[in-house]
Amino acid sequence: MNLTKGLGIGYGSLLAEVTEDISLEVGTHYLLARNGRGKTTLL
Repeated sequence: MNLTKGLGIGYGSLLAEVTEDISLEVGTHYLLARNGRGKTTLL
């Protein structure tokens, strides 16, 4: 799976933006989430 530069993630406002192409290989992957208080959490 590839995430291309410029991809924005978020609902209502950007939570994260990809600044360079990223290739996700087999292994550990991380998720970004906004918790109930509006802070960003890395899962």
